[in-house]
Amino acid sequence: MGIKIIKIATYLHDGVLLIKLLVKSFLIKKTLLNISKIGNNNITYLNVLGNGPSLKKDLEWIRSNRGQLTGEYFIGVNFFALSEEYIETKPFIYVLADPLFWRNDLVDKLDEKRDRLIDILKTTFWEMNIFLPEQARNSKLIEKVKTNQNINVYLLPNNYAPLLNESLYEILVRKRIMTPLYGNVLLVSLWIAYIIGIKEIRIYGANFDFYKSYRVDQKTNEVFVETLHFYENKPTREENKYTGQKNKMLHVRLRQASSALFNAYILSKVFKKSGRKVINLSSNSVIDSFERS
Repeated sequence: MGIKIIKIATYLHDGVLLIKLLVKSFLIKKTLLNISKIGNNNITYLNVLGNGPSLKKDLEWIRSNRGQLTGEYFIGVNFFALSEEYIETKPFIYVLADPLFWRNDLVDKLDEKRDRLIDILKTTFWEMNIFLPEQARNSKLIEKVKTNQNINVYLLPNNYAPLLNESLYEILVRKRIMTPLYGNVLLVSLWIAYIIGIKEIRIYGANFDFYKSYRVDQKTNEVFVETLHFYENKPTREENKYTGQKNKMLHVRLRQASSALFNAYILSKVFKKSGRKVINLSSNSVIDSFERS
């Protein structure tokens, strides 16, 4: 009896959300179509560069196995442009998924870092397509970056809902009726590659083990994170991003990590059932849903 009630509740829950998703899917259809047109038929494969510490080793591997990084098609993410490899790789696509890139209540340290990123993007001298979620509309970053004629800015529509049925979730994402959860920049990058029709995607620098860096202060119970990106020499304690922000509790952070891995799994099924190939070539990664080399 209990199992039957749970099934009925699941159907009702997903049924209501499905109606909302279908309605909005008609509104975002044109936007997704426009995004799909940036695909280049000459692209044999697309390299997605995560910001994990393994990327440094991965880029060296690309250099040694395929010559220089020039001539390849890359997706760069978040603060990748602050590294020397930005000009070397000349990303075809650049993805900014963290709200810190468009919110107005950043702490001073991050606000300065974002301004440095904007300055670099404004002086980019090759054609590049920048993607941000639709929440970034009218942001300072977009306003300033669009002054560069080499930059095309695209806003990604959000049509996500927390469906309980895994199969329904996968089908709706594959049919572009629903968007995946934009909770991680790697997942957003893969979604963009799917929309524009890339047949093969190669992932680098996707350690995805950020949950290992969670720490709990033994006196205050404050949860903090020690992050390490490929362009850093040692882990740094991640301070609050926004003024007046309260620290997230450990269960919230762990749930977010679990959700990111689950959405990676959903996207792996989407690509596989669409006849596309995703290979995780990261030298160190905990993602277990994509094919390895």
